[in-house]
Amino acid sequence: MDAEVLSDLSDRDIMIALLSNTHHIVFELLRVRLGHDDNPSRHGVTEPDQLSPIPASAPPYQLSVSIMLVVLCVYTIAGGQTSVIYTDFAQLIIFIVAAIILVPITINAAGGWNHVSATVEAVQPGYFSPTGGVMTAVSAAALFFVWFLGYLGHPGLLTRFYTARNEREIYKTGIALSLVYLPFLGSIGFVGASLRVMYPEAEDTEILWIQFAVEHAPAIIVGLLVAALVAAVMSTANTWLLTAASSVTHDVARRFRKTDFTDRQLMTWTRWTIAFVALACLPLALTRPTYIIEMMTIAYSIAGASGGIVIIMSLYWRRMTKAAAWTGLLVGAGTAIVGRLVSVLVELPGWFDPILPTLVVTTIAVIVVSFLTPNDDSDAGFEAIVHRAPQSNSSRT
Repeated sequence: MDAEVLSDLSDRDIMIALLSNTHHIVFELLRVRLGHDDNPSRHGVTEPDQLSPIPASAPPYQLSVSIMLVVLCVYTIAGGQTSVIYTDFAQLIIFIVAAIILVPITINAAGGWNHVSATVEAVQPGYFSPTGGVMTAVSAAALFFVWFLGYLGHPGLLTRFYTARNEREIYKTGIALSLVYLPFLGSIGFVGASLRVMYPEAEDTEILWIQFAVEHAPAIIVGLLVAALVAAVMSTANTWLLTAASSVTHDVARRFRKTDFTDRQLMTWTRWTIAFVALACLPLALTRPTYIIEMMTIAYSIAGASGGIVIIMSLYWRRMTKAAAWTGLLVGAGTAIVGRLVSVLVELPGWFDPILPTLVVTTIAVIVVSFLTPNDDSDAGFEAIVHRAPQSNSSRT
């Protein structure tokens, strides 16, 4: 890992990342609990309402995705990081407003919270306990490390940190996001429990809340919810588009040129790369995959097992070398992929998650290679961090 990259990070960045992404960790724990495939009908729960099909007047899925792609490319190319920030803010406000109105409507339609809690607890004892009655301490720890370490090296979040005016703004933003998102995501858990009572045999659980809103909520609330979901999709997509394009341009293309890019050339390359990456992803999006969450979990497993471990050790261990960083990235990514493949092909014990041995293997690989390679460059990078910290503290007002 280059010393100039290490010098841009400090111990405070670790805490900032944790504060900023506590809500994402909570969301993943809620998702696993709500996504448990126990069949409530076996416990005497009433038959579910039939889910209404998508209206015949709605545009085809493929056309909708293509239109979203065009809009996404246009404003990402034109607005860059500014478009990412503004769409994030708009999506947050719209979704919270819709949720504040729709959450009580959902719980009331399910028969009230007392009925919901009693029904779900009868179906799945311990559902409202910290583990949800289905998770072990090992699986909970695995989820925590996957998402915490994954977000620690999340390039989309790091680019947001770099746009802040100063470090104090990062602190304030991270804490504010957690204070807003934690109760919000808790309410999503209540919604999931309510929907589980109303639709106990639903197969496609990812569309249940939208389906419920269409059936029970005023049209304006349905519009807000759908707009918020589309905004969330667009906000996530433009973040990754911009991050991928910047990485390709700055970290790959520049290394193959004998002369450095001018600022204008960098901008042009980045814009063309955004369009190329978007078009490359289009065939996958058109197939309407139903395994998005699983793909995200795999991606964050790879990021956490490689980037997360490397970032933490580079910040706190002086002896770590550049060769060890590359080894950690490659070994972590490779073992994470193998672990996920094994979990699909082989039935593993319920308490075991392949991400935990992956983290151990990556850590051991980094330590071993660090001791086998010279550490002159790593010392320089570590000193850059140490000497930078007092300057950043003194610059804050």
